[in-house]
Amino acid sequence: MKRLLICAALGAAVLPGCADVGTEVRASNLPAAFGGERSYELVRAPSQSDSPLQRQYEALVRDELALHGFASDGGARYLVSLAFDTRSAAVRVASGDCAHAAGGADAACGGPETAAPAWMWPGEHPFVHTLTLRFFERSSGREVYRVFAASRGHDADPARASAYLVKSVFAQFPFADHEAWRVKLHPAEQGAAPGIVSVKPLER
Repeated sequence: MKRLLICAALGAAVLPGCADVGTEVRASNLPAAFGGERSYELVRAPSQSDSPLQRQYEALVRDELALHGFASDGGARYLVSLAFDTRSAAVRVASGDCAHAAGGADAACGGPETAAPAWMWPGEHPFVHTLTLRFFERSSGREVYRVFAASRGHDADPARASAYLVKSVFAQFPFADHEAWRVKLHPAEQGAAPGIVSVKPLER
């Protein structure tokens, strides 16, 4: 009973054992598949530090890439960059904040305008957690795929949101046919990956 009351009080917070977690995913370039060699090198922007959270996200992304047949290689075909952020839900979320891979590859990204909900529990503030993942061809520096995920809740800790966001950007990889998707995930026990409940396209 005590756990049920905690879950009810925290609403959309990311807590194991509570309600399903929803994310929105947007993809661009939408390749039908990554044909040919699936080798990659994970790269960081100069502004990204070797923080525990950075390493946590990178480890989760590497695990998912391995599940999709990608191998890490110093002479890789693709350069992969990731960027994450947590901010107040009243602030514009722009996937353009993402890290840029080497070779001069760059592109403007637009994110959804997120407003605070009309009602919230006293003393609570909604937060938006985001993750942007970008793939560049090493040979040309051309961006071939970009996917952006966002989730909103009352938990400000980005570490607890990381598993949901990473699992979401790979939920239907690569996302195709639609540019926007809603992913529902079920919380797992501590240390385990969340499970995907559903992946549905969002009509615009």
